[in-house]
Amino acid sequence: MTTVGKRLDPDAAPELQDDRRVAVRPMVDEERRRFAADARDLLVAGMERAGVVDPGAIGLAGLDDRLAGLAADPPPAGELLMMGSVDDVVVGRAWATLVRREDGLDFHGNTIELFPEHRGQGLTKSFLGALRPYVQELGVREVRLRVYGHDERARRTFLAEGAGVADVHLRKDLL
Repeated sequence: MTTVGKRLDPDAAPELQDDRRVAVRPMVDEERRRFAADARDLLVAGMERAGVVDPGAIGLAGLDDRLAGLAADPPPAGELLMMGSVDDVVVGRAWATLVRREDGLDFHGNTIELFPEHRGQGLTKSFLGALRPYVQELGVREVRLRVYGHDERARRTFLAEGAGVADVHLRKDLL
């Protein structure tokens, strides 16, 4: 798994959202409840494919508790739950945790998901680009996204848009 990061510098960072197709807004109550129910499957499927978890071998109670909290009204402080849309049609959603650091606020992306019927249309960059001014308004100075090793396309997209590799997490079974 790789963590990619990008410092948000309004004077120097290139604009990600050239086409400006995607607009973002916070999730409403029903969307948060649906996301909290769907997110476990989404996250566990990614972890399984990456080989970092076997849901039958370890407990994921901490994840379940955290996801259940996302459905609360209001959601826990520091959790950012967003919807992306094109011409008022919802195309995806994102979940990030805002982490306070000594030098500012960081956006730690937990999931960024385009719905299957909207994939392959070049919307990822536009979605990220729409999130950028939104999170800058909140005071975010750095965006960090975790990318599983099998998702080479996502890694290429983020790196091509100026993100750098912040961390690399390797795993090997010792049995």
